[in-house]
Amino acid sequence: MPTPVNNYVGNVAAGSSSFGFWLEVMLRQPSRSLPINRGKHPSSLPMGTFDDNVAHSNSGQGIAFYPLSYRPNKAAVARNIRSYKNGAAGVRVGGANLIRIEGGLMADNKGGGIEASGGHMNVVINATIVRKSTHQDMMLAEGRSTAQPCSIGITYPNDKGPGSEFYNVVFKGYNGDGCWAPALAGSNISPRNKLYQSFIKHSNLTFDSPTHRISSCPPQGMGVQSIAYDNLDGGLTDGATKGFLIQNKYPQLTAFLPDGACSEYTDRSCLLSCPDTCLRHAHFVTSPAAIHEGWKMVVTERSTGDSVKTDRRIFTRYWGSHDIAKFGLALPGGKQYDISFVDGMGNPAWPGFVRKRMQESPQCAPSLAAEDVKLAYPSPDSRCSNIVYNGDLERGDKFGWLHVHNRGLNLMSGEGVGAEGTNHALRSNMGKYWHGFINYVDVSCLRGWGETFVRLSGYFRAFDQNNNDIQSTGHLAFRIGGWTVYSNANVAIPGDGTWAKVDVALYIKPEMVDDEDTAILELEGGHPGKIAIDEWRIENLGSAPFEYEAWPKGSAGGCPDGYHIATKHECTLAGKAVGGNLLNGEAKTGSWDWVPCGCSLSGGTPGVVHFDTNINACKQNDGGWRPLCRKMPSSAPSVSVAPSISAAPSKSLRPSAGPTISEAPTVLQEYYTACGASHFTCRGKKVAEHKDTKHEVRCCSDTHKGGWVQYGTCEVWGESNLGESNLCYEETHAKAETICADNGARLCTAQELLDDCTRGSGCGHDEHMIWSADWVVLTAAPTFAPAPAPSTQSPTVTFAPSPSPSISAVFQSKYTVCGSQAGDCKGTKTKVEEEDTNHEVRCCSEVWKSGWVKKPNCPIWGESDLPNCYEGTHAEAETICVGQGARLCTKSELLADCTRGSGCGHDNDMIWSSDPFVPPTASPTVSFRPTAFGATGETGRVTTTSDGVTVNTRYVYADPVIVAFINTRNGPESTDVRVKDVTSESFRLFLEEALGTDGWAGHGDEEVSYIVMEAGRHTLEGGLVVEAGRHITSRVHIGGEELDGDEISFAAPFEATPVVITTLNTHNNGAFMSSLTIGVEETVFKISQEALQTGTTAESETIGWMAFSTGEGTTSGGSPYISRYDLDDRIENGVGETKYSIDLADANFVAPPDLVVGLDQFYGWDGAYARGAGDFTATLQTIYAEEDQSPGRTHFSVPVMWVGFGHNSDLYAQAE
Repeated sequence: MPTPVNNYVGNVAAGSSSFGFWLEVMLRQPSRSLPINRGKHPSSLPMGTFDDNVAHSNSGQGIAFYPLSYRPNKAAVARNIRSYKNGAAGVRVGGANLIRIEGGLMADNKGGGIEASGGHMNVVINATIVRKSTHQDMMLAEGRSTAQPCSIGITYPNDKGPGSEFYNVVFKGYNGDGCWAPALAGSNISPRNKLYQSFIKHSNLTFDSPTHRISSCPPQGMGVQSIAYDNLDGGLTDGATKGFLIQNKYPQLTAFLPDGACSEYTDRSCLLSCPDTCLRHAHFVTSPAAIHEGWKMVVTERSTGDSVKTDRRIFTRYWGSHDIAKFGLALPGGKQYDISFVDGMGNPAWPGFVRKRMQESPQCAPSLAAEDVKLAYPSPDSRCSNIVYNGDLERGDKFGWLHVHNRGLNLMSGEGVGAEGTNHALRSNMGKYWHGFINYVDVSCLRGWGETFVRLSGYFRAFDQNNNDIQSTGHLAFRIGGWTVYSNANVAIPGDGTWAKVDVALYIKPEMVDDEDTAILELEGGHPGKIAIDEWRIENLGSAPFEYEAWPKGSAGGCPDGYHIATKHECTLAGKAVGGNLLNGEAKTGSWDWVPCGCSLSGGTPGVVHFDTNINACKQNDGGWRPLCRKMPSSAPSVSVAPSISAAPSKSLRPSAGPTISEAPTVLQEYYTACGASHFTCRGKKVAEHKDTKHEVRCCSDTHKGGWVQYGTCEVWGESNLGESNLCYEETHAKAETICADNGARLCTAQELLDDCTRGSGCGHDEHMIWSADWVVLTAAPTFAPAPAPSTQSPTVTFAPSPSPSISAVFQSKYTVCGSQAGDCKGTKTKVEEEDTNHEVRCCSEVWKSGWVKKPNCPIWGESDLPNCYEGTHAEAETICVGQGARLCTKSELLADCTRGSGCGHDNDMIWSSDPFVPPTASPTVSFRPTAFGATGETGRVTTTSDGVTVNTRYVYADPVIVAFINTRNGPESTDVRVKDVTSESFRLFLEEALGTDGWAGHGDEEVSYIVMEAGRHTLEGGLVVEAGRHITSRVHIGGEELDGDEISFAAPFEATPVVITTLNTHNNGAFMSSLTIGVEETVFKISQEALQTGTTAESETIGWMAFSTGEGTTSGGSPYISRYDLDDRIENGVGETKYSIDLADANFVAPPDLVVGLDQFYGWDGAYARGAGDFTATLQTIYAEEDQSPGRTHFSVPVMWVGFGHNSDLYAQAE
């Protein structure tokens, strides 16, 4: 159901292999150029009638409201629905708001009655939820059905307010009948926020058991803290015990309650019952500094001085785009509290800004009042010497800086790349309007400074998509709450390799900070280019660093450079100092062409104080104005206080490999862009741009096309929504030409664009600069200094014994690479070939060559028409390229698609590279071993037993991490693989059994896959991101106890939930032990030893872990890889008749891969590990969630994670 505005009444959806009914709202807004669509968007339209519909016997959810951003403008009501015997939830509400279920029956659904995994303000009323019906019992008795899983009645979101509401709901079958599942529980989808709202609204709920009514175990198992449920009507307990139910493993919740105020609610509910209590949740949004530094919030009761520290940092995205931190706690009323913070070392600290948020007040007394919770701001101290967090970036990280539109930041590192010759700077990953950075400034310092001047200084630089310096404009603003202290949108960036400096002194009034909790420094870039920043500081200059003076009337040019007054607030102060007249206590503000910019006095005596915001009029004065300027006293700090530009030392981002261009080249491969419509600010603009920059795409057709627009008297038809999927594009000129050709059209001419021939054709491109077909012709010819010859030096290889064989005797083979990673090279991406075989030829140049292609992020130009198309031996290929003043491309350049689309149809051919094949072993008389920098990692597979086998790595590592997995199942006993005796070039793999049916017996042969990786974070050739590390811990989880572990934070966030595989890398205890992975997220996961129910005591062990980005591709050697995190298809039954099947067919492995598998366990009590279930081929791996065999091996449903590589793959990091 792609749109909600339809009526569905009395339908039956049964037997589907997926959902029964699926409301998946199209979130893309239809073309606003059509009058019928104006002011409408599918995500906000109300739902039509959805009454008396039935969904049963479907493999997935019965009824799914699953658009992540469906926000109807009034409640979407589903009446009298029946959803039963479905393979997942009866009804799922996934991220939508204002869904209201009135009446109906949800029964015998394997995934529970109603699963609300996101959104808020959703209501269930007058419904019945049945876990297992009498009909289901009959089918079980007759053998016509499998056992009903322990599914929850209603799950509800745990991080969105104002929360869910349940009225007059009947729950049946939640009575402990061999099943622990509760009627109500928090969502089992791993939350990002890890913060619970304190209550759900409910009344008249009917249960058939005094227990199993509500549980906090699933969310608590995911690390959610400060869970507190409103039970003020007693409906969640026995009807008489009224108060709150709170999380039982979070002592901070009871810290301010009387002793004995709470007791255990029911077994396995993970809750305490606290009668006659009244709690209200307070949470605090802070800057990202608190995320990465291990900070804690301290809550202190003011009257007693008693305090607790919250032991959990909470991550979220705030304002839709920014990572920030939250702290929270439910507190009893009738008391007053102070909030402070400590850093990871326990020292008093303040996280930049803190914004208090109070939950809706519960209907109980005494309720906590907002004014009873106060922030204990510290006094200014040494932290205030520079309050822009990590402004100089010399910490070597990006923490503190956020991207305005969440598009990513790139930390520039290298000798002297910074603005002041330092080694770090920061650059945005995209080049569009208003892309840049924000930093939350420590407002407590500003508050403590009182009335003062601050110095705001820092540097801008701009780059094109290929990271070459360009001219551009820097924009900056410093805001405190609703006050804009300073704004300048015209910082000129010269584009000559120097940094543009801003240095301005600003006046801060106390009233700006007294009632504000947020101060933000915004740094953005104009178009074109990616903006870079460095060395931003805000420093206190004191309350009176300046004196002021009025210059003579009519002074031309305004104030001298360095003495301008940059803000209205300081202008008001200066006016008072010289006795000027103020209007309502402030300078009169406006934009005038005849008044000097900044501060001035009108011609009278003493004159009215004016502040002119027109920065284009700084040199204007009609003769009636006296510029009001700063007069620097001799004792004042020596600082340039105007928003001036100065050049920092020129530092190149990378060594220049190209020639010196002495004249402008004849053809720079530039084309014109033109404004999309004449009614926008870019009207009439026609700008030359290099063909490899990216701009918006619109196409023109000389013949009529259905749905395309024809504007005014234009003779062409235009469109922006292109292709079968009606996509919007921003591409290079060549790609834009291809897109239009694929649509049976062409690029428009610049004049057609300027004549509005494509105006209103969609995608919001009217306000953008659009690629045209018109090229730019320059007159001067290019002359180049001789380019340095490409390097032909082979890798240094040490052989033993002496004398060494010659390199030519070893390197008789070279790598060939498929011409495009999207090309059809019969499943092969790289291949080793003898030098005298014939293959296609492409060449690379490190300097610009007319007509050759250059891809974004590639430092070279490539070509196939040389001027003909060639196929030859490796030596012939080298000769052809040298004859073109170029060289053969490297393997990494070809794998990066640097020559893709350069002609001759070679995208589907295997191309000669310059890389020699270095064999992992030499002849029997030659010992060859690559050094650590030869590869970042490797994979393999061996057969081992409980006695173990020593694995000698193919490479030598400085800091190796190993993970492993048992692929086969040659014995039924519970066993896991362990690693010990790790050195730089070997380790030992052995099998260890848990106490099973044959006692502590040894275990026979099993095949075990392993991955070795150098510790650290790497991007492998092919694009796979991997981070590897080790963690020493004595924490152990034993079956039946709540899941928990030590928290591990990644060095940088992953773009999506990564795959995390863990293996013990030491053997300090003498009995069975495995490892446990809990609650994997983009930024963090938990880790622990896992004893199952063996009772093994904990010794300190080292756990090796690896986190992989999800996706698929090929390694540098052409071997495929696949990395998956499967949240929807999970291991459900543990070791039993049902195996979980990993389908590897799409990966195109030609033999069984080196495959490792793990489990992400984020709720429950029993731990488990992944183990092969008996099937292991090139296309299939079956697995179980393995537990020990006493007392049982069944396991709750958990997500599966796996990573596979072609057998014996060498893993190389991408070239910088």
